Amino acid sequence: MIALHICLDHNFIENSRKIFNKYYPDQNIFIVNSKKKTLNILNNSSGFQIYNLKDPSNYDAIKDLCIKNDVNNIVLHGMSSGLLPLIQYLKKSCEFKIYWIFWGYELYQLIGYEKNYKLIDSKLSFFHKESY
Repeated sequence: MIALHICLDHNFIENSRKIFNKYYPDQNIFIVNSKKKTLNILNNSSGFQIYNLKDPSNYDAIKDLCIKNDVNNIVLHGMSSGLLPLIQYLKKSCEFKIYWIFWGYELYQLIGYEKNYKLIDSKLSFFHKESY
């Protein structure tokens, strides 16, 4: 059983990889969704593959990776609407379960800002204590 982890260049990812590899050794492939080949937050990019997952020209490479490694689980370390086309593309050729690790930004950024749901009484600001 191999899991394909889809994540961003964020500070939780290195520790997540360590934990998954500790409990599921040699069963994890980590892909970082980034437009650039260099990472800003991850200190050590070894063990991570970097793709712009919003670019459909990369879909075949991800599909081939899934087929070659017999991926049967996809773990989303955060979700954005921009990943949906990739997931739909992979579903046409691969069979897998999806697990979503919910970090919180999805609620605040996607639901709150993009969908205009009101989450707090005033506009969210990182400079106000009410935002925390």
